Amino acid sequence: MVRGSLFRARDGARTTLFLVTPEGILLTDPLNVEFARWLKSELDTRFPGQPVRYVVYSASTQRRTGPPVTPILHPSIATSVS
Repeated sequence: MVRGSLFRARDGARTTLFLVTPEGILLTDPLNVEFARWLKSELDTRFPGQPVRYVVYSASTQRRTGPPVTPILHPSIATSVS
């Protein structure tokens, strides 16, 4: 636990964060597909009934996301990254 309902998870030297809320879990950078599967299993065990509602990626490399993903961007930055 980092603080309150903010947690971190590690895969070797890499770290990701997730926030548990009454509405569900917000997960940042699942790091890679294998780690994401492991983390999903851990979240289901430790926080039953709390779905992962949002996944925030800081990069769109396929190494992190697995299959192609469709980003959801705020309109003010959508033109700068397209």
